[in-house]
Amino acid sequence: MPAQLIRRITKRTLLGINVFLNAVFIISVALVSISKPVSWLTGFAGLAIPYLILLQFLFLLFWLFAKPGFAVFSLIALLIGLNQMYVLVAFQSTRSFEDEQHAGFVRVANWNIRGFNGIGNTTRGMAVLKKQIVDAIQQHNPDIICLQEF
Repeated sequence: MPAQLIRRITKRTLLGINVFLNAVFIISVALVSISKPVSWLTGFAGLAIPYLILLQFLFLLFWLFAKPGFAVFSLIALLIGLNQMYVLVAFQSTRSFEDEQHAGFVRVANWNIRGFNGIGNTTRGMAVLKKQIVDAIQQHNPDIICLQEF
């Protein structure tokens, strides 16, 4: 009898936590999706989304083994936040790079220059890296160039 009571309390507690996390996740996705931030809370909602997605996946796996019917709650929440998962994880599209620039599009080049250290810390390695950067910039002709430090 006590084992069944503990199991029932644990199941209800975990289901309550899951429903609460679903609500927080859906609200966070809605706040981030708004084009004009409502308040400072919007920024924190965006920071919380990766962790909420992880918790949703963990609850989904847990419920699939423990009580498969409850897995629907996490699955629905993850489907609602599907766009945020695409934003979080950059999937490589099958489309290749187009050399032709289209009107109305902005081309951004982002390069991690690693302190211009190149291949090792030799002068020749630094020259090779600088040449690669310049060649890539000239080849792709970006509108905006971002050089990041390692």
